[in-house]
Amino acid sequence: MEHQEILTILIIILSLILFIRGKAPIEWVAIGAMVALVLFGVISPEQGLMGFSNPATITVLFMFILSSALLKTGALQFLTSRLSTIFLKSKTKGILILVVVVALLSAIVNNTPIVAMFIPVILQLSKKIGVSSTKLLIPLSFASIMGGMLTLFGTSTNLIVSGIAHDLAGLEIGVFALTPIAIILLLLGAIYLATVGFHILPDRESEPIEQQDNKSQYVADIKVRPRSTLRDKRIMDVELIRELQLDVVSVMRNGSEFVLPSGDFQILEGDVVKVRCSADAVSSLRDEIDLHDEPDDHQAELSSNDTSVVEIVVTAGSNMVGNNLKDLDFRRRFRASPLAIRHREDVVSTNLYHTDLRSGDIILSEVKTHYVERLKEESLKQNADFALISESIYSGFDKKRFGIVIGVIIAMIASTALRLIPIEFAVISAVVLLIVSNCISPKDAYNGVNWKIVFLMGAVFSFGQAFIESGLNERVSDALIGTTFHSHPILVLSMFYLAVSLLTEVLSNVATAAIMTPVGVAIALGIGVDPMPFLIASMIASSASFLTPVGYQTNTMVFVAGPYRFGDFWKVGIGLNLVFWIISSLLVPIFFPF
Repeated sequence: MEHQEILTILIIILSLILFIRGKAPIEWVAIGAMVALVLFGVISPEQGLMGFSNPATITVLFMFILSSALLKTGALQFLTSRLSTIFLKSKTKGILILVVVVALLSAIVNNTPIVAMFIPVILQLSKKIGVSSTKLLIPLSFASIMGGMLTLFGTSTNLIVSGIAHDLAGLEIGVFALTPIAIILLLLGAIYLATVGFHILPDRESEPIEQQDNKSQYVADIKVRPRSTLRDKRIMDVELIRELQLDVVSVMRNGSEFVLPSGDFQILEGDVVKVRCSADAVSSLRDEIDLHDEPDDHQAELSSNDTSVVEIVVTAGSNMVGNNLKDLDFRRRFRASPLAIRHREDVVSTNLYHTDLRSGDIILSEVKTHYVERLKEESLKQNADFALISESIYSGFDKKRFGIVIGVIIAMIASTALRLIPIEFAVISAVVLLIVSNCISPKDAYNGVNWKIVFLMGAVFSFGQAFIESGLNERVSDALIGTTFHSHPILVLSMFYLAVSLLTEVLSNVATAAIMTPVGVAIALGIGVDPMPFLIASMIASSASFLTPVGYQTNTMVFVAGPYRFGDFWKVGIGLNLVFWIISSLLVPIFFPF
């Protein structure tokens, strides 16, 4: 094995470890890997930077602005409010329509804000129709994933594959090239989720998290100040502990920790009492005593009664992941006072302000009421680090603006489909028209871009380039061909799809596509067939992430919005993965012959 191959493998493996651990922002891990590949001579500086000027990256950047313009019309919120009537007539029909509608929207709009808007609707809808939210939220996320496959610009994964296909093989993939197969997969997926999936999905309480009566839900630190009602009392004598059914986990005093103290343990001024309790109890405690570990001006600002308690969810890929509340300057950034933190399935047992956050964590926070709307707006941005799940997000429907935006989008799609103009210029032209027509301001345009995805896409192109320059793509393709004993191309294609599908569950979809697409091209050339079937398989398999709640951002969002367990995803997702694998292995060669 050549030294360049070894260096590429080591850099990719290190990147994989950092991706999975989630300690550093994924886009900066990718950029660091790109720099390392250039410095070690695996690729040239020009090859390292080519991803940032690639038409795929530019298209994704401006597609985010188009999505933001459509969201600001209020059309999607207006649409979600019409779903309850359908569900009341037929739950099966309701799920089918929900999946199809969300998928169609995700074909042209980034799926994160779509799911963010649908979550509160689903939570309210589940109460009205008497169905647990756990029966509806996973189908919501899966529908958004399937919808991204419908068009070339429906997901950044498709554009990555398209860009590599052009660079490697000079192949052009049309806007609707994947649509026939994607429609069949979507319909099968919708039927599966409405029938088999509906029965597999758990049936648990669907109340919003802040209303659930689970005293093991949160852990909060109570700083005992001079005015505290806990001061100089034994634990057994504190009325609040009895009334709110608090579990005292530990007491910190002068650097010493007393774990599970007895009932006659006396609490003194300056102690930090860690209690396990429900969200409702945390809110009650906030009114009675000081939960802050560091008094400051912002604490005084929140001391009035004009506050609301909200739940802020850390999303997958968020810059908050790996940081703690103190490092994030949480109070000033969110104008919020954190009350408690809950990990995905664990209770926080370390200091509230010094707990490293993970994707899916919920921060129970007190916010000035007038600032809640600002947080809602922030959570709908394409590059939002968090989502709000405890309150509905709704804005009025602007019919005039919607007409202009949808007209521009249709014109963009038509001009691209007819090959009148390259897709990247079509998207840029559409954005310019929307800015000129005041459908979106330049400031909102900048804010609408998910810069993390843009940087990630620009950097991960270097992964694929490194595979090509080092010869790893041919080595991996030879290994995959060897495992199938030079069998029929359909079997080789099927094994390639499976490898990509498994990798995308631990890597980001974008990184998986960047690494495996050159391998697919090498396999096709190695067995003497057209590379197009392998490119299409790479698109589908890279996007189809149904097995874990942390493999895709929308999965994380619905995971924390409903009372799910980690295993709920693979139980329902493995069937969907198998359906996609088998059907794709059969359909791709039909629509794209070898």
